[in-house]
Amino acid sequence: MIPCDVRFTLDARAGQDPPRKELEKALLSAFNEIASRRVLNVEFTHMLELNAALCAPWLMDQFAASLKRHGVAERRLPSGAGHDAMAIAPVADIAMLFVRCGNGGISHHPDETMTAEDAALAADVLHDFFLNFRPQPH
Repeated sequence: MIPCDVRFTLDARAGQDPPRKELEKALLSAFNEIASRRVLNVEFTHMLELNAALCAPWLMDQFAASLKRHGVAERRLPSGAGHDAMAIAPVADIAMLFVRCGNGGISHHPDETMTAEDAALAADVLHDFFLNFRPQPH
C-alpha cells in the first residue's frame, strides 16, 4: 500500500545561521524538484526558527586553560544543539563544556552513557574554571 499523504518534520541545525538557511533553501528546492518529477505536491510549513547561539571566545579560552591544567587536550566543537544557550545568548556570553559520551557517542538518548571517570574529570575542570574565572574587561 502506498500512502497518499506523508508528513514529516525536518530539524536543520548549524553553528551559524547563513549555512543553515542555505541548507533549508537547498532542501526545499530538492523536495520541489522531486515532487515535480513525480507529479506530486509539496507543502512546507515553517514551524520554528531559532538563531544560532555562538560561544564566546573569551569564555572558551578560559575553559581551554582549565582543560590544559588537567592534562586534557582542547577540542572546540560546534554545537547545533539548543540547550539553554539559545535563551541565554541574547543577554549574556555563553560557553559549554562537553563531556565524552560512551556507547559509540550516542547523545540525548536513553542509551547515552558516561563513565564515572569522565564525570569526575568534567566536574574538576568546571570547578577549576570557576576558581580561575576572570570577567571580560570592558
